[in-house]
Amino acid sequence: MVLTCEMCGSSLNVNKAINDVVICEYCDSATNIHGIVRLNMSSDDRAAALMKRGFVLIEFKVWDKAKYVLSRAVEYDSKNARAYLGLLMVDTKVSKEEQLASYRGVLSDYVSYQKALEFADVELKSRLVAYNDKALERKRERERIQQEREAREQQRIEEEKEAARKFRKRVLMITIPTVLIIAALVFGSLRSRSLSLANLRNFTDLNSAVEMVGQGIDIHEINERGMTPSSGSGTTYNVNHNLIRAAGFSEISIRPQGFTLREVTQFAGIDLDIISQVRPLLREKYGIEAEVSEYGGEERFGQGTGALRLINATRTPSRVYISFEKEGVPVVIRRFTEYSINLSPREPGTGMSIMPDIWNREVSWTVIVGSYN
Repeated sequence: MVLTCEMCGSSLNVNKAINDVVICEYCDSATNIHGIVRLNMSSDDRAAALMKRGFVLIEFKVWDKAKYVLSRAVEYDSKNARAYLGLLMVDTKVSKEEQLASYRGVLSDYVSYQKALEFADVELKSRLVAYNDKALERKRERERIQQEREAREQQRIEEEKEAARKFRKRVLMITIPTVLIIAALVFGSLRSRSLSLANLRNFTDLNSAVEMVGQGIDIHEINERGMTPSSGSGTTYNVNHNLIRAAGFSEISIRPQGFTLREVTQFAGIDLDIISQVRPLLREKYGIEAEVSEYGGEERFGQGTGALRLINATRTPSRVYISFEKEGVPVVIRRFTEYSINLSPREPGTGMSIMPDIWNREVSWTVIVGSYN
């Protein structure tokens, strides 16, 4: 005889019983293998208990078990709107109901949404409609941004074509055979460079970067124009040397959940030379209030007997983190300052190294868009 769970009806593994009690691996209910304990519950009570268990599993993001338990709940009570709401949360992978408002898809595409809406009371129905309206609004906004980006790109291409046409017309008036060859080479070079820069600048344009990460990055479909893969890595690229200055960074590491830019000089239309200007410009350009964290200090020097000596021989980096979120995508702009010195050769007869008057200071910027997970 096959022993089944009294709560959800799943098959139980009696070999895992402890003190004659076996725990259901799907809904975590306890059942006595000798039948001493029996649950005497109505279908509605059983559905309510399963629904409660399902929401606990959702909170801990145990999606497979949550979906199973909630599916069993609607089998016992096919009009349980809360159970359908839980299934919608499982479908969209959100652990709190209010997070449905920021879902990047369309909630009404899900059967669980339609069922929840059908059987919901007035209050729940109002919330569900509001969540779906917000999701649709976000989708339309993404489509609008994409259309504007494509329009700008098309306009830029048309302007380049017009400029190239005028250029060819002028040079053809000088000498046709030679100029035709030169024009073709120049046009091809300009177009290649322009397309490469357009691709690279998608990573430093805040709206484009957030949109890219929000949709999920397919590493196999990354446009490598203007970049060269680093040796031994399929996800890290070096920017072509002649494009680094215009692109605003020299290296990028790409993950499905985001990317990291290194040796950054400009991001989100902001030159990163003066750190005190970054937060005000983010506020002015995008209405973003960023958080700033600072760590580290500076080395100190003193005078020893007979020569200058380094008091603190360890180089201490100074780090500044500027962090914020845009459309749910985390962004960290990090400045790393490192101080170092080069000691001169030992002074004859003293065994002491002479400290130079000038010490080195290196500042590097890194931008992280999205998460590491």
